[in-house]
Amino acid sequence: MSWEVLKSVERVDFENLGFGKKPTGMEERRTSAPSYTNMIMKHLAKEHPQISWVHAMPGFVNTGMFYHVKGSWWFWIVSGIFSIMTKLFASSPEDCGEHMTYAMLHVTPKATGLQFVAQKGDDANRQPKYNYTEEEGEKVWEHFVEAALHKV
Repeated sequence: MSWEVLKSVERVDFENLGFGKKPTGMEERRTSAPSYTNMIMKHLAKEHPQISWVHAMPGFVNTGMFYHVKGSWWFWIVSGIFSIMTKLFASSPEDCGEHMTYAMLHVTPKATGLQFVAQKGDDANRQPKYNYTEEEGEKVWEHFVEAALHKV
Protein backbone atom coordinates (compact mmCIF):
# COMPACT_ATOMS: atom_id res chain seq x y z
CA MET A 1 0.00 0.00 0.00
CA SER A 2 1.36 3.41 -0.84
CA TRP A 3 0.43 7.03 -0.29
CA GLU A 4 -0.32 7.22 -4.01
CA VAL A 5 -3.20 4.79 -3.44
CA LEU A 6 -4.52 6.92 -0.61
CA LYS A 7 -4.13 10.10 -2.65
CA SER A 8 -6.03 8.56 -5.56
CA VAL A 9 -9.12 7.56 -3.58
CA GLU A 10 -11.85 9.98 -4.52
CA ARG A 11 -14.64 8.76 -2.32
CA VAL A 12 -15.61 6.03 0.11
CA ASP A 13 -18.99 4.32 -0.14
CA PHE A 14 -20.44 5.56 3.15
CA GLU A 15 -23.55 3.42 2.66
CA ASN A 16 -21.43 0.25 2.61
CA LEU A 17 -18.97 0.69 5.47
CA GLY A 18 -17.59 -2.70 6.39
CA PHE A 19 -18.52 -3.98 2.91
CA GLY A 20 -21.48 -5.98 4.24
CA LYS A 21 -24.40 -4.46 2.34
CA LYS A 22 -23.31 -5.17 -1.22
CA PRO A 23 -20.53 -7.09 -2.94
CA THR A 24 -17.23 -5.27 -3.33
CA GLY A 25 -14.06 -6.12 -5.17
CA MET A 26 -10.52 -6.31 -3.85
CA GLU A 27 -9.63 -2.96 -5.42
CA GLU A 28 -12.37 -1.14 -3.50
CA ARG A 29 -11.33 -2.81 -0.27
CA ARG A 30 -7.64 -2.14 -0.93
CA THR A 31 -8.21 1.55 -1.49
CA SER A 32 -10.89 2.05 1.18
CA ALA A 33 -8.88 0.62 4.09
CA PRO A 34 -6.29 3.43 4.20
CA SER A 35 -9.09 5.99 3.86
CA TYR A 36 -10.89 4.50 6.85
CA THR A 37 -7.65 4.56 8.83
CA ASN A 38 -7.02 8.16 7.80
CA MET A 39 -10.47 9.28 8.96
CA ILE A 40 -10.13 7.39 12.27
CA MET A 41 -6.69 8.93 12.86
CA LYS A 42 -8.08 12.40 12.09
CA HIS A 43 -10.85 11.80 14.61
CA LEU A 44 -8.40 10.67 17.30
CA ALA A 45 -6.13 13.66 16.61
CA LYS A 46 -9.11 16.00 16.99
CA GLU A 47 -10.32 14.33 20.21
CA HIS A 48 -6.85 14.25 21.76
CA PRO A 49 -4.92 17.23 20.34
CA GLN A 50 -2.16 17.01 22.96
CA ILE A 51 -0.98 13.67 21.50
CA SER A 52 1.05 13.17 18.34
CA TRP A 53 -0.70 10.67 16.04
CA VAL A 54 1.33 9.08 13.25
CA HIS A 55 -0.29 7.44 10.23
CA ALA A 56 2.38 5.36 8.49
CA MET A 57 2.32 3.66 5.11
CA PRO A 58 5.06 1.03 5.25
CA GLY A 59 4.67 0.06 1.61
CA PHE A 60 5.10 -3.44 0.18
CA VAL A 61 6.64 -5.68 2.86
CA ASN A 62 7.77 -9.27 2.39
CA THR A 63 5.89 -10.89 5.27
CA GLY A 64 6.35 -14.43 3.97
CA MET A 65 2.63 -15.01 3.67
CA PHE A 66 3.03 -16.71 0.28
CA TYR A 67 5.74 -19.17 1.29
CA HIS A 68 3.73 -21.87 3.07
CA VAL A 69 0.48 -22.02 1.13
CA LYS A 70 -1.84 -25.01 1.32
CA GLY A 71 -4.56 -25.58 -1.18
CA SER A 72 -5.14 -26.52 -4.78
CA TRP A 73 -2.37 -26.65 -7.41
CA TRP A 74 -3.41 -23.37 -9.08
CA PHE A 75 -3.32 -21.51 -5.77
CA TRP A 76 0.14 -22.96 -5.13
CA ILE A 77 1.32 -21.66 -8.54
CA VAL A 78 -0.13 -18.18 -7.99
CA SER A 79 1.39 -17.98 -4.51
CA GLY A 80 4.74 -19.04 -6.00
CA ILE A 81 4.59 -16.15 -8.45
CA PHE A 82 3.69 -13.72 -5.66
CA SER A 83 6.50 -15.02 -3.46
CA ILE A 84 8.99 -14.33 -6.26
CA MET A 85 7.58 -10.82 -6.71
CA THR A 86 7.83 -10.10 -2.99
CA LYS A 87 11.44 -11.27 -2.90
CA LEU A 88 12.25 -8.93 -5.80
CA PHE A 89 10.24 -5.81 -4.97
CA ALA A 90 9.24 -5.79 -1.31
CA SER A 91 11.25 -4.58 1.65
CA SER A 92 12.19 -7.06 4.35
CA PRO A 93 10.32 -7.00 7.68
CA GLU A 94 13.59 -5.99 9.35
CA ASP A 95 14.07 -2.99 7.03
CA CYS A 96 10.42 -1.99 7.42
CA GLY A 97 10.72 -2.24 11.21
CA GLU A 98 13.85 -0.10 11.15
CA HIS A 99 12.15 2.57 9.01
CA MET A 100 9.00 2.64 11.17
CA THR A 101 11.06 2.77 14.39
CA TYR A 102 12.98 5.70 12.91
CA ALA A 103 9.64 7.39 12.20
CA MET A 104 8.39 6.90 15.76
CA LEU A 105 11.61 8.17 17.30
CA HIS A 106 12.04 11.14 14.99
CA VAL A 107 8.60 12.71 15.12
CA THR A 108 8.94 16.47 15.02
CA PRO A 109 9.71 17.55 18.60
CA LYS A 110 6.66 18.77 20.48
CA ALA A 111 4.53 18.15 17.38
CA THR A 112 0.94 17.28 18.11
CA GLY A 113 -1.93 16.30 15.91
CA LEU A 114 -1.86 14.00 12.91
CA GLN A 115 1.36 13.37 11.00
CA PHE A 116 1.90 11.23 7.90
CA VAL A 117 4.94 8.97 7.51
CA ALA A 118 6.14 7.53 4.20
CA GLN A 119 7.69 4.14 3.41
CA LYS A 120 11.21 5.05 4.54
CA GLY A 121 10.01 6.63 7.79
CA ASP A 122 10.30 10.23 6.62
CA ASP A 123 7.58 12.84 6.91
CA ALA A 124 5.24 12.26 3.98
CA ASN A 125 3.87 15.81 4.23
CA ARG A 126 0.89 14.70 2.16
CA GLN A 127 -2.83 14.79 2.45
CA PRO A 128 -5.36 12.63 0.65
CA LYS A 129 -6.79 14.04 -2.57
CA TYR A 130 -10.33 13.92 -1.19
CA ASN A 131 -10.80 15.78 2.08
CA TYR A 132 -13.65 14.21 3.99
CA THR A 133 -16.30 16.28 5.66
CA GLU A 134 -16.66 16.26 9.41
CA GLU A 135 -19.92 14.28 9.08
CA GLU A 136 -18.32 11.63 6.88
CA GLY A 137 -15.45 11.23 9.31
CA GLU A 138 -17.92 10.87 12.19
CA LYS A 139 -19.83 8.20 10.27
CA VAL A 140 -16.64 6.15 9.82
CA TRP A 141 -15.71 6.68 13.49
CA GLU A 142 -19.15 5.49 14.65
CA HIS A 143 -18.88 2.44 12.38
CA PHE A 144 -15.40 1.71 13.79
CA VAL A 145 -16.58 1.94 17.41
CA GLU A 146 -19.64 -0.21 16.69
CA ALA A 147 -17.55 -2.85 14.90
CA ALA A 148 -14.89 -2.84 17.62
CA LEU A 149 -17.42 -3.16 20.45
CA HIS A 150 -19.23 -5.92 18.56
CA LYS A 151 -16.01 -7.96 18.42
CA VAL A 152 -15.30 -7.62 22.15
